[in-house]
Amino acid sequence: NGTDKELRVTVPNKPTELPAGFYTVAAHITPTDPAAAGNARMTNALSLSVAPTIENVTPKPVRRDAVLTIQCSPRVQATQRVALLLGDRELLPEARPAQTDTLKFRLKNVLPGTYFVRLRVDGVDSLLVDWSKTPPEFDTTKKVTVQ
Repeated sequence: NGTDKELRVTVPNKPTELPAGFYTVAAHITPTDPAAAGNARMTNALSLSVAPTIENVTPKPVRRDAVLTIQCSPRVQATQRVALLLGDRELLPEARPAQTDTLKFRLKNVLPGTYFVRLRVDGVDSLLVDWSKTPPEFDTTKKVTVQ
């Protein structure tokens, strides 16, 4: 939908077709007047980031050197770069199938403590803040205790 001053776009919720990552969006404008059909144009491209969402973290708590399982959305493609951010550490996942919503991370040499977890897919991080609350606050479901 749009006017001469505004264009509104809804990003489809199709996790298998629109994986997390960075995109560019542009609009192809075609005049409605048939006499002006040759004046079609393309807008400037804008950046769009689709963030992964952590749906579930198990187990809680987790032992050092154990495996932490992250359930996420949208599904992660085999070619995507993935990392788990655990406090200030970046952990790489174990081998995964071509497309999955379940990622496993071995917590090697992680010190005991409580950490916020974020999932980074192709450079875009999952969100830690719950913006639906006033004032916004950190989402405590995205915390894990390492024993």
